[in-house]
Amino acid sequence: MSTVLLGQQVAESQLLQAKLYIPRARPGLVPRPTLVDRLNQGARGKLTLISAPAGFGKTTLLAEWLATAEVGRDRAAWVALDQSDNEPTLFWAYFIAALQTVYAQVGTRALALLHSPQPLPVETLQGTLLNEISALPQPIVVVLDDYHLIGAQPVHQGIAFLLDHPGRIHRRGPRGATHATRSRDLAAHRSRNAEPGNRRSAGD
Repeated sequence: MSTVLLGQQVAESQLLQAKLYIPRARPGLVPRPTLVDRLNQGARGKLTLISAPAGFGKTTLLAEWLATAEVGRDRAAWVALDQSDNEPTLFWAYFIAALQTVYAQVGTRALALLHSPQPLPVETLQGTLLNEISALPQPIVVVLDDYHLIGAQPVHQGIAFLLDHPGRIHRRGPRGATHATRSRDLAAHRSRNAEPGNRRSAGD
């Protein structure tokens, strides 16, 4: 991994809390037990990828899964990513903020490094964060929604580092998945929804 210096400071007030909220499954949606079961199976690994075009119900599927899965909403962290999160300092600030919605104290040392006025190697931040994650009493799930918008190699490298040292965290979103739910699975579900007598929303 090449060394990247983190230098831009991010104040907590700059973070949009709405990006950390887990969407709730809307009433009237068609249940997708087969896909939910696949996500349950994937949670035993270190990474799950959900890949499909816009409108196929990826976010809705995750909301449904978290509402019914054993891991539950109380041990799931969520970040709704956008183009601005290609800035590594901002990305990791949101990542840590998401973790803190589950365990308030996790990432405090890493966050202090992130707020340091002095530039630091990203590996220093990631090593500190990894140690804090490894000390968690229970494993958690981190959902990186819309990760396809992230093209910054330093961010990809950082996620790869965490995947190489998984500890007590499972991620959903980036490429390189050990378990995948792809567009053909969601498309099959959309096709069944369109059948007569089964016209309820699949959502997005």
